[in-house]
Amino acid sequence: MKRITGVLAVWLGLAVAACAGEPGELPDNAEPIDVVVSMSVAAPGVVTAPATVIAEQQAELATRVSGTIRRMSVDIGAQVAAGDALATLDTGEIDARIESAQAAAQLARQWHKRIAALATDGAATSQELDDATARLEMAEAALRDVRAQRDYVALRAPFSGVITQRMADPGDLAVPGVPILTMIGTGSLKIEADLPAEMAGKLSAGDLLSVYRAETSGRYAARLTRVVPAVERASRRFRIEAQFEPSQPPVGIPPGTFVRIELNEPAEMTRWIPSDAIVKRGQLSGVFTLDGERLRLRWVRLGQQLGDAVELLAGPPASLALLREPGPAIADGQPVGNVSRVEWAPPFATQKTASVEGSR
Repeated sequence: MKRITGVLAVWLGLAVAACAGEPGELPDNAEPIDVVVSMSVAAPGVVTAPATVIAEQQAELATRVSGTIRRMSVDIGAQVAAGDALATLDTGEIDARIESAQAAAQLARQWHKRIAALATDGAATSQELDDATARLEMAEAALRDVRAQRDYVALRAPFSGVITQRMADPGDLAVPGVPILTMIGTGSLKIEADLPAEMAGKLSAGDLLSVYRAETSGRYAARLTRVVPAVERASRRFRIEAQFEPSQPPVGIPPGTFVRIELNEPAEMTRWIPSDAIVKRGQLSGVFTLDGERLRLRWVRLGQQLGDAVELLAGPPASLALLREPGPAIADGQPVGNVSRVEWAPPFATQKTASVEGSR
């Protein structure tokens, strides 16, 4: 009994909805409207992949000698110039080593002077003089070495840039090879991307590609500078690097920005439509086409979107013009008045787009 009641409720709901009319139903007294239309565009292919903009210069900075950090002169975000002191070690231990080396060198000089004088009088052998000379040279070399280490108590910036990470504080022990700061250069930027193995062998240095930033809808030209010839075993991907073309500098793009690269890959043709032509009806997508003197709503199946272009996988024939920016009051059968035709093309370089992100 409950099942029969539920089915009856569903049918009653549908009947009420039918009587009330669907949203966007065309009124009986609809007036013709002026419209702007564009045609879909056929294009061959582009392969897109996620990528990251990074600084051309990057460094993890560590001291060359061990010691306690006496002062940290910078913090995260600090702008530094090449040669600036970033951190300074306590010099007490090194100063003591210098004094010890100086004393040893002075003793070696005195001993060498004494042996040389004895050798002149024939009271010392050539072997003893050679030993004294070697001892002096070793002592002076040790002194030069410890004095050179005195120059390393200050950690200096290798280039101009920005501090991006700080891993130590005053009082911490600095160990050679263990980074205490990281920084990036403020100069040129490059793009890094890891592409799926199936694209290996299809790219080479010098190939042109497009870089798309979704936040600003900006598109920049870049050129491949490096293609790693080996596929990483675990991820089944290989790395490429590219640099922005000088004619389109990446103004306002900070290092670390996520972008998409678009690579030329000639393939079968596909069609693209402007994103502002798409209307939504629940879970369905459609477009209004100009059919004679009326607009007809036609359902479509869409692929990926690149900028203001959407891939049309299934839909109306290419001969029909599409309504741009349809308002919510427009419904199937809407009569039209004046028709303005606007030329439109995908923003990328006449390519089809087949996303490889699913291969990640």
